[in-house]
Amino acid sequence: MFNNYRWRYMVSLFLMVSACSAYAQDQKPEKPIKKGIHKQIRFDASQARMSQVDQLFKAHLNTREQDELRVKKAMVDKLGFEHTRYQQFYKGVKVEFGSYIVHSKDGIISSMNGDFKEVKEVEISPSLSGDIALDRALKHVGATEYLWQESQNARVIDYEKPKGELVILNNRLAYKFDVYATKPLYRADVYIDAHNGEFIFENKKIHHANTPATGTSLYNGTVSFTADSYSGGYRLRQTADGGGIQTYDLNNGTNYSNASDVTSSSTNFTGNATGVQAHYGAEQTYKYFLQTHNRDSYNGNGAVIRSYVSYSTNYVNAFWDGSRMTYGDGDGTNYGPLVSLDICGHEVTHGVTEYTSNLVYSYESGAMNESLSDIFGESIERFASGTNDWIMGDDIGAGGSGGAIRSLSNPNAFSDPDTYKGSYWYSGSGDNGGVHTNSGVMNHWFYILSVGKSGTNDNGDAYSVTGIGIEKAQQIAYRMNATYFTSNSDYDDARQYGIQAAIDLYGEDSPEHIATHNAWYAVGLGDEYGGGTPPTCATGTVTLTLVLDNYPEETSWTLTNSSGTTVASGGTYGSEPDGSTITETFNLAAGDYTFTINDTYGDGICCSYGNGSYTLTDNGTGTVLASGGNFGSSDQETICVDGGGGSDTEAPTAPGSLAASSITNSSATLTWSASSDNVGVTGYDIYLGGSLVNSTTNTSYNLTGLAASTSYTASVRAKDAAGNVSDASTVSFTTDEDSTPVEYCSSQGNNVSYEWIDLVSVGSINNATGANGGYGDFTNLSTNLTRGNSYPVNFSAGFGSGSYTEYWRIWVDFNQDGDFDDSGEQVVAGSSSSSGTLSGTVAVPSSAALGSTRMRVSMRYNAAPSSCGSFTYGEVEDYTVNITSSFAGVATFGGNSNAEPLGNEVAKPYFVAYPNPAKEMVEITIAEDARGYDLKMMTLNGVVVKEIESTDANVRISMANLPQGVYILSMKTAREVVNTKIIKE
Repeated sequence: MFNNYRWRYMVSLFLMVSACSAYAQDQKPEKPIKKGIHKQIRFDASQARMSQVDQLFKAHLNTREQDELRVKKAMVDKLGFEHTRYQQFYKGVKVEFGSYIVHSKDGIISSMNGDFKEVKEVEISPSLSGDIALDRALKHVGATEYLWQESQNARVIDYEKPKGELVILNNRLAYKFDVYATKPLYRADVYIDAHNGEFIFENKKIHHANTPATGTSLYNGTVSFTADSYSGGYRLRQTADGGGIQTYDLNNGTNYSNASDVTSSSTNFTGNATGVQAHYGAEQTYKYFLQTHNRDSYNGNGAVIRSYVSYSTNYVNAFWDGSRMTYGDGDGTNYGPLVSLDICGHEVTHGVTEYTSNLVYSYESGAMNESLSDIFGESIERFASGTNDWIMGDDIGAGGSGGAIRSLSNPNAFSDPDTYKGSYWYSGSGDNGGVHTNSGVMNHWFYILSVGKSGTNDNGDAYSVTGIGIEKAQQIAYRMNATYFTSNSDYDDARQYGIQAAIDLYGEDSPEHIATHNAWYAVGLGDEYGGGTPPTCATGTVTLTLVLDNYPEETSWTLTNSSGTTVASGGTYGSEPDGSTITETFNLAAGDYTFTINDTYGDGICCSYGNGSYTLTDNGTGTVLASGGNFGSSDQETICVDGGGGSDTEAPTAPGSLAASSITNSSATLTWSASSDNVGVTGYDIYLGGSLVNSTTNTSYNLTGLAASTSYTASVRAKDAAGNVSDASTVSFTTDEDSTPVEYCSSQGNNVSYEWIDLVSVGSINNATGANGGYGDFTNLSTNLTRGNSYPVNFSAGFGSGSYTEYWRIWVDFNQDGDFDDSGEQVVAGSSSSSGTLSGTVAVPSSAALGSTRMRVSMRYNAAPSSCGSFTYGEVEDYTVNITSSFAGVATFGGNSNAEPLGNEVAKPYFVAYPNPAKEMVEITIAEDARGYDLKMMTLNGVVVKEIESTDANVRISMANLPQGVYILSMKTAREVVNTKIIKE
């Protein structure tokens, strides 16, 4: 979204922001989404494994029985790290913006971070119906027309009237509606309380430019790009990059279904410079993300990139609406078309952010969302043209007026801040909490990191940063967004994860790590690398004085020693009065300690809701070692102790009589007798397989989430307030077998008249059959597959007459959890119209669960099947595979050496109509296997205006006597009805 929230206000007449505020923000804007447990937890080498992730969630996030973290997606980066994103649920209901990311390599977890919401008791059965809640949402929006009322336009982006999804938001059950209004233009997820109908929050999806930028080939000269040929001409579409790039002309209208192709009679496009520029910008943006970050389109999965130019008249704006880019032509006086390289890159990057971190578009997370689009807008400008100017939108000014709206090198020049909460920082609720203004901080961080700078920031801190170049800086920026950011990340998180990304890519204490650290310091976030005054060490006991704010239930703290062991902790303080004072005194051994204070809302303990503070004081000298209170989600201070009260160096005795009892297939109860200590035992740490599971003050602990028929070693250590830890007491046990049978969803084809599965062969399974009525249960057939190995699998389709394009999928439930949804469980995917034997590969992960499990083979006509549910044409077959740890009865890896590898064949259309749009005549080219089926041309109301016999390869249809409008050309084949739209000009 492009925006200058101050002087550009008059130029653009607020455009989208003013329009939205007029009907959707009559009341006081809502506060930012409350943050949950949002921290980075690091693990030593081999300390934590992916197989223990549920126990780690329980230990560090305090998950309860009603809390659940489900795998959302996983990706492996170029460094070999796997990043698994989890979505939070409460009693089976999705917790909006609740997510956590686990970072691992070869099954060993290095760290995890995210935003886990602490949901209190919420009634999950709604009091209001979805229809009533939708009425409340529409009342909030207040628009006069909605996209679902325009069926043709809605179908362009597969949009329909919202039905409402139940979610948990800010500890309230809510309906979430995707509302797309056309008059005035607006799109947002609107959240309505499912019990009382109150409006809670809106997350805007239209990321737009309230002041323009640059963008036609007039500024880039002659550019090269890819188009396609059709009907003797050429148009701005192509399929060479990902799922394709398509550019359309709205001809100064606003109805997307009336958009036309940008065409040329030759490969030299000269008639529509605006369309050429947008197409070139989209193509360069795709190539940038693929070649620089190995990302296939904005969604990472080859999505088609669609651009629409010449939206409305005198429209000084450009926006991403969650599905496509739309560009205005400017006003022709001060601004030209908004299709410059940096703006094209900016808009598509909003799509990248939506499909990675999904930063909420308000306050600090929204400012970071905008900044990422500016950062990659500049990076894409440099990628495409070889240089960049660090100014957003400088090229589009008409008549020499200049169109720049933001500067990354000097944000203050446009009244944007270059220091966190410094000059020009916007603290109000307008502009979604200042998203276009406060983006200046991260913009300037990226500039300093890239080219370097020396100076003094608004805090009076002098800095000197050596630049690392934009090529390395953009890798750090991309990684912190795609790998670490979550929906509610703020600037504190940006600093932390930017530094972590630099360490991941270039190593700890590398020049890149140091520059990243110091660039954040330059914009007012954190300290200087290795800087600061050497700490004063305590010589006596240390006292914590904690003054609570008006929300003590949000405050907690920990004190850990240099090995990471928690020696003291407190909170939350929901039972304490608002503004009360907590005092704790620690008798600490010599060493370094880290004090961490957390606020679950994310606004510290001072000064929005009370005047809370914390102070750590050395009782030997009276010196204040650390103090604070004005922070975001957390604050951290390091203190040291020299001798001091370190008279307590005696560790507690080891816990006695440790035993495991009440053992089931997924749990066990540990019990032990209490330890003794010269001062006093403060708690017990419970370990499983060498990894910390949790801490308790009791002498028993219930282990849950265990695997069936698995041997475990558990240990318990006692600890005291001085950080002394006892020897471990250890016990081994084996969980019971899991007697609960795994149940799988059903899946089948409903018609096998035209095609069916006639062969499946893998390992010792070699099953040739005829049609099985849409589903074949062959789970009585089994073969052994070994962990870490790959096996050829052969399969083929039987056809009733001619062959058709069939889509194949094969899944194996490697973790034996009763579904095929986990990473790596889809082992074969592709399509082919061949009736011969096809081949694929079953790759068995080294982490696959041992024992028998399900393999599902699915073949569907003309569309990719899912692992569950039914479909019209095709067939499904189920088999059993036995996962072993070593070779067990597999005579050969086998496979038919003459089999054809499964490809990705695109189904051939029954017919193609061109030109389209047409004025006088339409020529229909009919596929050979479709000749003989009749064609009908109808109005949108179903009135037949022409009937055509399709016995020949080519049919010509006169359009001369038909009125202008949209018509449907329909062919009814033996198995389906095929429609396409024809536009009469």
